[in-house]
Amino acid sequence: QDYEKARALAPDSFIAWSELGEALTFVGGGTSGPEAVKAFENALKLNPSDARAHYYRGQQALADGQYEVARGHYNAALATMAPNDVSRPQVLEALKSIDPAETAAKAMSARISGMVASLEAQLKADPENAEGWARLLRSYDVLGDAAARTKARAVMQAHYANRPEVIADILTKAQTRVGSEGAAK
Repeated sequence: QDYEKARALAPDSFIAWSELGEALTFVGGGTSGPEAVKAFENALKLNPSDARAHYYRGQQALADGQYEVARGHYNAALATMAPNDVSRPQVLEALKSIDPAETAAKAMSARISGMVASLEAQLKADPENAEGWARLLRSYDVLGDAAARTKARAVMQAHYANRPEVIADILTKAQTRVGSEGAAK
């Protein structure tokens, strides 16, 4: 509330916006929610060299898997910091953390893609695998691949066209959280 008051008293002060964003991030448990992001964006509009705003926007970009955006924000923060700035090691460490995070995300994506391709091949060979169809649809939801999900759903529905109860069961199971399939039994 105090940061909000300070920001209201000095709406053209990038520091007030930046401090508000930082406070909201701390309140959010280290995550920059929409209000914090807006505060940091306002700070950067007023002062594109605000190291604090760049750092937190970098943190959010890293959490969102936007690695190049994160690099850009961290490098912008470092470019404006004095060599003896006490926050510099923290920003450098955050910058160094991008490569391992990106490598891990790519490896995970490759594993998931491989598992999905294997499941697709199994279903092509044996389309009577209702559990497999549910897993495939759920996998596409996790991957955020709506087009592939729509295509797989159409193939599944065509295969089970004369058994609407099986289609309904597959679609219900596809909405079930992973690992909770047998919990209701």
